[in-house]
Amino acid sequence: MSDPSVLPVPEMSRPVSIHRLPEDGLNLEIEADKAECDALASRLDLVALRSLKATLRVARHGSAEVFAVDGELEARVIQTCVVSLEPFESVTWLPFQRLFTTGEVPDETEITIDPDLLDLEPLEGDKLDVGEIVVEELAVNLDPYPHAPGFEPGQDVVSEPPRDGPFAVLSALKGQKEDGR
Repeated sequence: MSDPSVLPVPEMSRPVSIHRLPEDGLNLEIEADKAECDALASRLDLVALRSLKATLRVARHGSAEVFAVDGELEARVIQTCVVSLEPFESVTWLPFQRLFTTGEVPDETEITIDPDLLDLEPLEGDKLDVGEIVVEELAVNLDPYPHAPGFEPGQDVVSEPPRDGPFAVLSALKGQKEDGR
């Protein structure tokens, strides 16, 4: 039986110690390997994740207790089109910023003067897992109803009924009814 208080290790873990951050911040480039891509595809319910890479900057953000992770991610994903049910590949490029604090997160009922600190996330411990941050950003920005190129929401899959096949007779009857016969 597993201990519910023990969290699983993320598929693309890249921990950064906040106590070892240089004064001017830390620049990183990270990339998922094939095994990580395969595991993330399963987690994110993708047909496949061909690649996931990010360029990041981790630095203090004003206060000694606030840390910013600024970055850009690029991912090549294969999803299933909700219209045609065919797999298709797309490239996602996304800039993002996340703010973390080792201090207390302001109560939502309090008045906050600094709008930059509205989305502070609590940081437990002394490590930021920048790999998991990149995966979270990808996950929340994936289209939950993906459409392959050429299929737009509301577009009919079949624009004209088939001329032969099991429903050809019904189509002919429908055409007669519309003509008034």
